[in-house]
Parts: sequence; C-alpha cells; structure tokens
Amino acid sequence: MVFSDKYAKDHSSVVRNLKKNSDKPFTNDMLFDTMSSVLGIESKFKNDNNDISSESYGRTMNELKTLHGRKSFEERKE
Repeated sequence: MVFSDKYAKDHSSVVRNLKKNSDKPFTNDMLFDTMSSVLGIESKFKNDNNDISSESYGRTMNELKTLHGRKSFEERKE
C-alpha cells in the first residue's frame, strides 16, 4: 500500500504495523478487516486478528483459509 505523507503521519500505527507484518501470510479473505482499519471504518464484524494493520495480527500459514474460509492453504491440489 502507498500512503500520502499526511496519512502516514496521522495514522502512523497503521503504517508501522503494515510494515511490521509485511512478511506475514495474508489472504484476500481478510481484506475487509484490514481495509476497515486503513479507511477508519468501525464495524462490529471487524476482527483485529485478521487485520494485517493491527498490532495483534499474527496469523500463520496453518491458520489461513481462502474461498470465504472454506479452503485451507494446507490442502493441496493434486
């Protein structure tokens, strides 16, 4: 993600956490949670554990799923 200097200054924790978590696994199923934080949108559906811009993000490859949580990354196509 690319942010303006003003956004980076005003939302330094978001930018810092994105950089800190940039080498951690992430799926497109978790975009809602991350984009809610980046855009400053509050939601009762948001889960900080799925938000790569959160300090509490720490998902591992073994935990991640895709296709709306139906398919594990551990499942391999033959």
